[in-house]
Amino acid sequence: DKTIPVQDISLRVENIPMPDDGDTDTVLEVKNLTLQSTNLTIKSLIIGKSSRIGVVGRSGIGKSRFLRALSKLDVCKDGSIYLNGKSSSGILIPNWRSRVMWVSQDRPTLSGSPRDFYESILSYATYQNRKSGNYRDPIEIAKQWNLSEEAWDQSWGSISGGEAQRANLAIALSLEPEVLLLDETMSNCDKETTISIEKTLME
Repeated sequence: DKTIPVQDISLRVENIPMPDDGDTDTVLEVKNLTLQSTNLTIKSLIIGKSSRIGVVGRSGIGKSRFLRALSKLDVCKDGSIYLNGKSSSGILIPNWRSRVMWVSQDRPTLSGSPRDFYESILSYATYQNRKSGNYRDPIEIAKQWNLSEEAWDQSWGSISGGEAQRANLAIALSLEPEVLLLDETMSNCDKETTISIEKTLME
């Protein structure tokens, strides 16, 4: 465990055990990162490939802001983030966000269906330029978590919270980011579904 002291508050970053054959090369590194509108500073954090990291702290401490900052969705006052040794300042934001992807617990506030959302993402140049657009089918991924194909054609507002979370996470997984940042992404899923999702994430 590594504690990141910040005045009178702290985040605890926990390494979650992985199989011994996991790749440990550094994929994401943080140095002296200070979050905007908070006193939270992450002095040093190194995340290896194939590793799982848990960020723990009291409510309101800034866990979500920290994850959003890593994905360049929130502005940082100071500090540096590196992906495979390259500074985030040298990578276009759309490209960075496709490679370091934050997945919220909240359903997207969009019109249309999960299928519409996925198809709109694939229309972005960032994804058209990666691997010739060959991605895993999110519908097939979500079938492992008992999400019906019919749910993909319903509006975001008409499906349950758990269904929305499964669809959103399946889309993120299908896009194969290098770093996947999960912000309580399974909070509306039952125990059996959560176990199934975690099994998929381990594969």
